Amino acid sequence: MKQKLFKILSIVLIVACISCTYVASVPQTTAATNSEIQAEIDRLEKEAADLQAEINRLKKNKNEQVALKNTIEKRMAVVQAEINACNKQIAAINKQIADNKAAIEANNKQIKKDKELFKRRLRAIQMSNTGSNIQILLGAKSFSEFLQLSQLTASVSAKDKKMMEDIIKEIEKLNKKIEENNKLLEEQSAIKATITKRQAELQADANAIQKVINTINKNQNAAQSDKNEIEDEIEYLNSIMNGNAGGPLVNDGKFKWPTSFKRISSYYGTRWGRMHNGVDISNGTYGSPVYAMADGKVYTCVKSCTHNYRKVNSKGNVYSCGCGGGYGNYLAIDHGGYNGVGYKAIYAHLGSVVVSNGATVRKGQIIGYIGSTGKSTGPHLHFGIQINTKYNTSRDSKYYSWTDPMKYF
Repeated sequence: MKQKLFKILSIVLIVACISCTYVASVPQTTAATNSEIQAEIDRLEKEAADLQAEINRLKKNKNEQVALKNTIEKRMAVVQAEINACNKQIAAINKQIADNKAAIEANNKQIKKDKELFKRRLRAIQMSNTGSNIQILLGAKSFSEFLQLSQLTASVSAKDKKMMEDIIKEIEKLNKKIEENNKLLEEQSAIKATITKRQAELQADANAIQKVINTINKNQNAAQSDKNEIEDEIEYLNSIMNGNAGGPLVNDGKFKWPTSFKRISSYYGTRWGRMHNGVDISNGTYGSPVYAMADGKVYTCVKSCTHNYRKVNSKGNVYSCGCGGGYGNYLAIDHGGYNGVGYKAIYAHLGSVVVSNGATVRKGQIIGYIGSTGKSTGPHLHFGIQINTKYNTSRDSKYYSWTDPMKYF
């Protein structure tokens, strides 16, 4: 009886020891108190609100710029109408000049005709010997006829003189008018050139405004992206508060899961209008180790990014940086081939990297630690896998394509 009791007690102690060992080996997601997690949620919610305020400000700023652009375009339309009016005025002046030239041509013809008639009359007078008072007197049959011929000659001469003077005055008047019109045409051409220059300046202003709007749109999209990431973090922390941190991972033994925790904050696929070529793994903390999923060789290594942790500007807003092409500190490892398929993996946004380019790594070896470098607003590992189904015949990089890492876990 004592021996049987001893055996039962021994089994109970063994089970108790096994239970203690298992509990100690499981990562404790509830290590932080609920109040600490709630404080982190409150802080993240404030950051999200600040980002939303920034988005609203950028939208308002964009609307102001659009209104300014529309005003400039209206001014451009007015300037164009002014140019059109100037062109009509120039056309009218050109017509007036053409009419004046036609009138001058007609007058010149009349003058030429009058001159020819006057010459003929002078020759006739000379041939009739009535070119002087003596000749008129000698040719007159009586004194009264002499007086009549003298008055007629004087009258004809005065009429010819007045006609010539009138013609000269008309020519001078027309020439002066042409000169004035030419001057006016030059002035209008100068005005047209000035207005055209102004229109080009206004167009340049409109282009500059559009460039500002494009920048505002870009900043707005970046702020929205950061806000989405923060909301993901809040969702995850709330899931911890509710005791739901995700289901267990399945490993087929071929590859090792690259972190010591299992929570995925963003899956492979289209995200925010673009492709997300991997999964984001996060437990909300910095410094957790990152493991090589299999044996392999490092072929790309970036470890120079210093903007770890949350990047906050002078206004207190979170932002991302383009260090490492947006990946921050990261490793790209060629894990070789399995069953005729080649595998490569990328481990991104690391706080630090502990291997170098060209290094050979083993499955499960620590290769870095989780951070938030590059285009990231919170600590996580971006883990992506590329496969090459032609690995047996070619290892050219062009045959590798991104695939969902969760196919293998």
